[in-house]
Amino acid sequence: MEKNPLVSIIIPVYNVEQYIGSCCRSVFSQTYDNIEVIIVNDGTPDRSIEIVEKMLEGRFARIKPRVKIINQENQGLPGARRTGLAHATGEYLIQFDPDDRPSRRIIKKMVAAAEKEDADMVICGYYNVYKFWKVPRREKYYPDKMQILDAMFSHKHFRAFVWNKMVRRSLYDEKSFMFPRCFMCEDLVLMAQFILRADKIVYIKDKLYNYKKTRLSTLPEEVLKKRAREVFTNEVELWNFLDKDGNTPLAPIKDDYMLQLAWVAVRWKVPELLNDYPDVLEYVRNLPIDRKYSLEVEHQMLLKEIAGKK
Repeated sequence: MEKNPLVSIIIPVYNVEQYIGSCCRSVFSQTYDNIEVIIVNDGTPDRSIEIVEKMLEGRFARIKPRVKIINQENQGLPGARRTGLAHATGEYLIQFDPDDRPSRRIIKKMVAAAEKEDADMVICGYYNVYKFWKVPRREKYYPDKMQILDAMFSHKHFRAFVWNKMVRRSLYDEKSFMFPRCFMCEDLVLMAQFILRADKIVYIKDKLYNYKKTRLSTLPEEVLKKRAREVFTNEVELWNFLDKDGNTPLAPIKDDYMLQLAWVAVRWKVPELLNDYPDVLEYVRNLPIDRKYSLEVEHQMLLKEIAGKK
């Protein structure tokens, strides 16, 4: 890999004027200099972009030549990410959320790990930040890509977050890449494809990102149901996209994948989704109950009961 590679930092911006200043202060103060910052203004109605521009005219004027502000009509988060990726020119790229705060050392640490191992992806630890405290977290190490993906789709010990994973830009090819239509788990759709394409994945223990945590339990039931539908849609469409002529690279984890997908509908109280996707329903109905699956046995039993109902 090139020495001191250019890193593209993508930040989608919509309605985050309360947080964008904190995020950009950290990004504009990175201890690694060879960066480009791509800020995608996704039609934000508030003062977010005005705040960024004021920072670039003042304290952070020195970095202004390395910052691109891309303006577009609102397309939602998946559309904003796609725009950012289209404008990225670095050897590596990473995507930050505008309401979070990355460490000033995150790019330097990740580049050092990438250079040492010639890695396609570097993963760091992070903090879940709540109102009055923060909790250290990290992704569990798995030696095999199928183990990573299985853990990611079951949301156990490995999360699909894009903001703690720096990836080689060559893993992204817009012509052969699926972008999710829906908001929920859109990062899972992107990350699954990056992981499948990566040859070398490296983990570092440093906790280099502060993730503002939202409690889903505080959301209204109808919002949760809408989110469940979006998760279901994104994951079904990802499977169909990867399943070329009945041959998908995810075949080794198909049983777990379908069980976890079906469980989304039940756990989030929209079991009628299973009727909208008869292929998923039929597959789950024919699976034996097995302790080796990542979905707990009692949940498998409940799914079988629901799937068996006419």
